[in-house]
Amino acid sequence: MREGSLRKIVPSVRAILDRHDATPGLVVSIQTFGSYAANFHPHVHALVTDGAFNKEGECLQLPYFDARFVEEVFRRRVLERLHQASRLSEGFHRSLLGRVHSGFSVHGEQSVPTDDLKAGDRVALVAGGIGLAPLVLLARTLAARGFAADLYYGGRNETDVLKRADFERFLGPHRCRYATDDGSLGRRGLVTDLLAQALEGGTAYRRVFACGPLPMFRTLAALLEKTGVEGSFAMESEMACGFGVCLGCVAPTTDGRFATMCKEGPCVPPTFIDWKRI
Repeated sequence: MREGSLRKIVPSVRAILDRHDATPGLVVSIQTFGSYAANFHPHVHALVTDGAFNKEGECLQLPYFDARFVEEVFRRRVLERLHQASRLSEGFHRSLLGRVHSGFSVHGEQSVPTDDLKAGDRVALVAGGIGLAPLVLLARTLAARGFAADLYYGGRNETDVLKRADFERFLGPHRCRYATDDGSLGRRGLVTDLLAQALEGGTAYRRVFACGPLPMFRTLAALLEKTGVEGSFAMESEMACGFGVCLGCVAPTTDGRFATMCKEGPCVPPTFIDWKRI
């Protein structure tokens, strides 16, 4: 399954990049959740690199593409394989291809609330350590939609501050501010101090998007509450099952219960979490 999936993805990636020597990375987990009659829900979890590698080891970043295209290719490939294996007749194969609602779906993006932003709104992205991953995609989306965004990125040292070239390409170098524990890049100290200084200086943001470690979230939540700025936190939790059964990703909420981040998150407003109990 893994090798077959990679063989089908490689031609598409090479066509998009117009590079015949590019190879993406792929990790696939097959989920056979549910019984056949009552709750049949087979699906695939896949981690795919946001780009491909050439023979020299250079990473070539993919431009944005519509996940609906991936969904249609996936549908046709699966039905073709079933037909070749004599699991579908020729007529039924054609009938399934003709259906408007295919029964297939592909989720290929980090869900973030950007649709309610208006022209002129300014937002901040706050990343801590490896909490940059969803914010790179968000920076690209905001740039494509013409929204002004400032990056505040903190790490232990300069080596820990990753994807700087991507952030600066999407947002502009003048909008990217860095903080490191040892002062090797940007300001010495915490990334939350950078944002606090900007807010105290009169910088206004419609919303702050953040991803990072728990101490950063806790400090940032208090700062946003004090200044009255909206927030959206991509919570870093262990998501083993992905559908709320294993309870490995729970977080305490302000209404006294525990929420599973895989189903109710991972992006939540800071006012949703009870930071005193986490």
